[in-house]
Amino acid sequence: MKSMEKIDYTCINVNINDYLSMGKKRYKIPFVTANMSIPDKTNETNIPKYYIQNVNGIAVAITGISPFPENLDTMNPKVTATPPGDALKKLIPNLKTKSDVIVLLSQFPAETTRKIVELAGVHPDLIISQRSSRLVTENQLNAIPYLIQISDSCAAIETVTLTMDSKKQITNCKTVRTKLGPHIDEDPAILAITGENITKTIEQEVNNQIIKEAIELHKLSPEEYTEMLLKKQPKKE
Repeated sequence: MKSMEKIDYTCINVNINDYLSMGKKRYKIPFVTANMSIPDKTNETNIPKYYIQNVNGIAVAITGISPFPENLDTMNPKVTATPPGDALKKLIPNLKTKSDVIVLLSQFPAETTRKIVELAGVHPDLIISQRSSRLVTENQLNAIPYLIQISDSCAAIETVTLTMDSKKQITNCKTVRTKLGPHIDEDPAILAITGENITKTIEQEVNNQIIKEAIELHKLSPEEYTEMLLKKQPKKE
């Protein structure tokens, strides 16, 4: 996650198990999901359904869909999962009024995502999906909504360029795939984005934080240190 922050991710289509495993720790990158929610005491989700970013005067809305997790019934806290097609039926018309371009991130294979969108009768402008188990033809890829397949191997960067007319209608979609080497953090394509080796930078930041905390602890008296440890102990119910 820290590496993603370093290369300026705009948002992430949430994997619900990963999200829950982070506990209270949150990152700067916003998560989105159209069909998963974690009801709190007010029955409202703490994961946004979409994220809107202004790109050169164009309002780009980003949302995402994902399959139901296998452990859905035993999750704690309880997770509410909506069929992705039903979720998109409600959300996409709302996003049409708030944005110029709608990007759908999908954790489903490309052909499955296409079917979900078609059956829901909604029209995002761009779909970014996992690579299909079978090859999707060029005619299918170039159909609107544009569908881009991303490899699961994380061995490439996909750059998508959309061309729009004066009415903010997409007229062309161009993709460029840049293959990465075995050491991604040192790959020239990543260095061109970050300007630094992000692994070494993150390691240095972690080490600096450890040193800072050690210095602060060294300032405490034995009594203050004991009091601090007692406060960190979980309260008995």
